[in-house]
Amino acid sequence: MRVLVLDDDPFIIEILGKFLTRSGHTVIKVTDTDQARNKIHEYQGSIDLLISDICLPGESGILFIEKLKQQYPYIDVVLMTGLSDIIASDVLIKGA
Repeated sequence: MRVLVLDDDPFIIEILGKFLTRSGHTVIKVTDTDQARNKIHEYQGSIDLLISDICLPGESGILFIEKLKQQYPYIDVVLMTGLSDIIASDVLIKGA
């Protein structure tokens, strides 16, 4: 499986990348939504999963996912956040 990991924290990207690579996945690591768009375009339909932070500088992860799913509905998505459970639930409900 080819996995795109999007987070502005290099430590999180590195940890997730190591775990996913050890699990047998091909990992593409990016730190912003512009890089993510470029990689999705570059790999032309062969990215299976996007793991993205919700809170990103510039464009939010939720807004990015909304646009992404319109153009690439086949890419599965996992959203993550460092926010507390209460705040994260509120953000996800409003962003859905």
